[in-house]
Amino acid sequence: MPQLNFYTTAHCSLCEQVLDLLLGTPELAGYQVHSIDIAQDPELLDRYGDKIPVLELDGDELSAPIDQQGLLKWLDRQT
Repeated sequence: MPQLNFYTTAHCSLCEQVLDLLLGTPELAGYQVHSIDIAQDPELLDRYGDKIPVLELDGDELSAPIDQQGLLKWLDRQT
């Protein structure tokens, strides 16, 4: 099962919107979504602080803004 990393943090409304999008996207049924709070790691905070939410799969990243169309195009490129 492929692991999709979701870089996020608390009190991020864009992150909450993307999480809702992920949960409502049937094409992700075969993926394991791993939520990573960047506030817990100074290196991740420095790397993603102004980009979140960020999705990462096999080294390829998708940064905000993230909508369903962009997410599906990005996923298609992964296969």
